[in-house]
Amino acid sequence: ALATQHAALATQHAALATQHADLHDQHKAMRKSLESCASCSAFTLDEDRNTLMLKRDMNLQISGRPHGDGVGNLIVGQEHDWSKAANSLVVGARNTVQGEACFVAGYHNVVHDGSKFSSILGGYNNNVSAKAGVITGECWHTNTIECEITPHWH
Repeated sequence: ALATQHAALATQHAALATQHADLHDQHKAMRKSLESCASCSAFTLDEDRNTLMLKRDMNLQISGRPHGDGVGNLIVGQEHDWSKAANSLVVGARNTVQGEACFVAGYHNVVHDGSKFSSILGGYNNNVSAKAGVITGECWHTNTIECEITPHWH
């Protein structure tokens, strides 16, 4: 009975050794693929500073379809809502941008739906609900003055 168990364990050991060798080969291939990809990437990773950097002499373009589908945006900070924004920049914390080609900075500011080309340049609790509306900062300001603009790319 012990000889049978020993033979069964030896068979399992051989199978596990084969699996281990296969996984080791797969790991080497994946690492080699990752290294070759990293060398052709436009980005470098500084693991010490937890920073992804764009290589020198390059541009970064971020773009999405217009009409507020939540893409094409650059988001810096925490707890922002850009789900109805397109091609916008949001900086700070807890800002909401619902327009197209907008800029919002500060804290808890809102660029409302339909507010194309609008900006809030800082402050907190400001609201823009107009096309091309601007608030330059401070707090508790609202801009509802419409400015009709037809950009050449639409």
